[in-house]
Amino acid sequence: MQCLEKYYRLAEGPASADSLHRAFQRGGVKAAVEWQIKFVKARAASRYVSPVDLAELYAQLGNREETLALLEEAFRQHAPGLLWIQGDPAYDFLHGEPRYRSLIQRIGIPTAY
Repeated sequence: MQCLEKYYRLAEGPASADSLHRAFQRGGVKAAVEWQIKFVKARAASRYVSPVDLAELYAQLGNREETLALLEEAFRQHAPGLLWIQGDPAYDFLHGEPRYRSLIQRIGIPTAY
């Protein structure tokens, strides 16, 4: 839910906050995270958005492939947010994934699994 809070604060004005609230009321956390993904992708059309931010959202949905693809893109971009992915419980479901383990090793951060 940490990411939900982060993007709720980033929402541009009451209309966006209301939209997020309505999404949550209609479909719970999953719908709210899907709303955040759309919001962040729209924001990315006009400014830089770190792939780590999107990866965290997809991780909250349990979307293994999209999460890993975005983390790989973040690695290619040298995104600083990668340094903290081991401490984010959103990625716990990836700890057994060889591609995730390889990424952690290439980043050079200690493993948490």
